[in-house]
Amino acid sequence: MYRTALFTFDQPLASGAEQAAQAAERTETVRAVLAASDSDIQSELDFIERSICGNAPAERAYAMFIEQLERPAGCEAVLAAAGEKSADDRALLLDHYLVVAHRIAQGFHERVQKRGG
Repeated sequence: MYRTALFTFDQPLASGAEQAAQAAERTETVRAVLAASDSDIQSELDFIERSICGNAPAERAYAMFIEQLERPAGCEAVLAAAGEKSADDRALLLDHYLVVAHRIAQGFHERVQKRGG
């Protein structure tokens, strides 16, 4: 297992972009995004800057991960499987999820660009 501040991967990011992309749709990943505080997001962005930027294979894998993370399908599936939420509640949770995922993606891209990647 390989952990970032918010997420868990089966392997280190540098070892496979496909596995990183698949991790974006896991229930625990969706829950981590839904529960992420501003401090959690900042911790993830700090981790990205320290441990991912400058490592080309890790950057590619994390880019694939966040590309998948920003797609609503994984979150929609997790919310639908939970079943106890109303359609309005699911829509609000999905909106929140997409905002958090976008903040992480934007922060990642900004840090990679700043580092010249």
